[in-house]
Amino acid sequence: QIHSMFSPKSSFSAGWAFNNKYDLLCLAVQDNLQGPCMLKRLPNGRYKRIHFPLFGSSMGIDAVAFTHDGNYLLVAGSFPGRVIKYKVEDIEGEIVFTQEPPITGVPGSTSDYRMNCIIISPDDRFAFVSGTYGQIVSIPLYIDNPEAYVLSVAGSTPEQTHLTLAPDGSHFIHSVISGTNRSPRRIDILPDGTLVDGGVFMSRPTGPCFTAFSPSGNYLVLTQSSNVNRIYTYNDGVYTLL
Repeated sequence: QIHSMFSPKSSFSAGWAFNNKYDLLCLAVQDNLQGPCMLKRLPNGRYKRIHFPLFGSSMGIDAVAFTHDGNYLLVAGSFPGRVIKYKVEDIEGEIVFTQEPPITGVPGSTSDYRMNCIIISPDDRFAFVSGTYGQIVSIPLYIDNPEAYVLSVAGSTPEQTHLTLAPDGSHFIHSVISGTNRSPRRIDILPDGTLVDGGVFMSRPTGPCFTAFSPSGNYLVLTQSSNVNRIYTYNDGVYTLL
């Protein structure tokens, strides 16, 4: 049903986010409207497309994320030097998206620097965004005119990245899902939101890979491009390979 809403010229990326507060599904999709696709879930379980403010035609979209409280939407992509932030509100039965001042300090001066993955801290205080050329940024969400804190890890190619947040919010795993063979890294999160490179999480095998925690948070699964899958137990910050 969702696919039928778009013309054949539509371009989909992997980014999507769901807002439980307002029953919204946001897709990082670009079609003739040049912006994320915002869908409202109806009582019958189907979706309808609702109005969303337009972007410029030169802005590619790669990642979207709602805060856990449903009040904000972050959009990232080929926006040189910034991430776009929207306030989400229900005003007299209509969902309204109000663009706030862009979050600046994001690396890159051209559209070649793409930010392609966003995760939100459990307390909604910070967003963590990763992108090409080994760039990771930490963004404070609930202050006026925030500026990103930047951490650079090894990387020299326009790879796509993936972030998996630990259940306790103390760190996340940064991995590459296309473009090069690099090992996943553990990135520690300090109380003020700054980031520390914790080093290589797993040195073998290297290559594009995804990671994900089980719903209970007790297990981390790593699936790798060479069909090597690994499962770790997780307890009080310590990983143990099964």
